[in-house]
Amino acid sequence: MRLASLSSPAAARRGAAPRHVVAASAAPRPGAPEPSRRCGRGVGGDCRARFSGGGGGNARARGERAAPPADPPPTSSRLPPLSDFVLNSANVAVLASLFNWGSTPRPSGLGPKEINGTKALSLCPSTPNCISTAEEANDEKHYVPQWSFNPPARKGGKKTMAEAMADLVAVTTAGAVEGFTPQIVTQTDDYLYLEFTSPTFGFVDDVEFLLKENSEVEYRSASRIGESDGDANRKRIRALRKALEPRGWKSIAAFE
Repeated sequence: MRLASLSSPAAARRGAAPRHVVAASAAPRPGAPEPSRRCGRGVGGDCRARFSGGGGGNARARGERAAPPADPPPTSSRLPPLSDFVLNSANVAVLASLFNWGSTPRPSGLGPKEINGTKALSLCPSTPNCISTAEEANDEKHYVPQWSFNPPARKGGKKTMAEAMADLVAVTTAGAVEGFTPQIVTQTDDYLYLEFTSPTFGFVDDVEFLLKENSEVEYRSASRIGESDGDANRKRIRALRKALEPRGWKSIAAFE
C-alpha cells in the first residue's frame, strides 16, 4: 500500500494540509514474500489456523497429512504394595491363618501313665484351661466325671472295647466341635489322642481318651497355651458326650 497526496489549488492558497488517500498498491514483485494479514471478520480458516498455532487448516490447504493426535500418558500396571493389601484387608481370620500365632510345640507329658499298676491320664496344671477325670481325688475345679460305653441302663448287647473305640473315633472326627477342627495324632486299642485347632489364631487343645476294661472312659482336655479358655474344653467334652448318647454312652454322674 502507498499514500497519495491530493490537494486542490484553493486549498493550497489557504494553507490547508494536503489530504492523504489510500491507493491500491502495485502487484508484488515475483519472488517477494507474501504480505501478512490480520485475522478479522470474514477471514477464512487458514488464517485462524495460522495465528492460533494449529496446523490442521494449513496442512489441508497444502495437501499435507495432519499430524495424528498424541497418545495418552501411559498408566501404571504395577500391583499395589503388600502393605496396602494387608491394611485394606485387615481380616483377623486371614492374618491368623498367615501367621498361625497359636501353634506351639506338642506337650511332652501326654499319654497314659502307669500308676500303681493301673493306666491313668495326667493331672491338670494350676491354670483353669484344663479338665481331667484324673483329678477326682485332687482338684474339684479341674475334675470331670468319667463316661461309660456300657452303662447299667443300656439296652442291647454289651459293647466291646473295639466297638467303643469305633464310636469314639466316629464322633470326635465327624467335624468341627465348638469351632475347633479335630485331627487324630495317636490311636491304639484303648487310647485316642487328638488335636483340636481353632480357626482364628490356630490355638491347639490336646484331648485324650483312655478306655478301661470296666467299660469306663477316662479323658483329659487342655489348652496348650494361655490360662483362661472361656470354658472351651468343658463345652467340647459336653458336645462329644451328647453326640455319643444315641450310641448308648452315658456319664457315670448320671447313674451314681
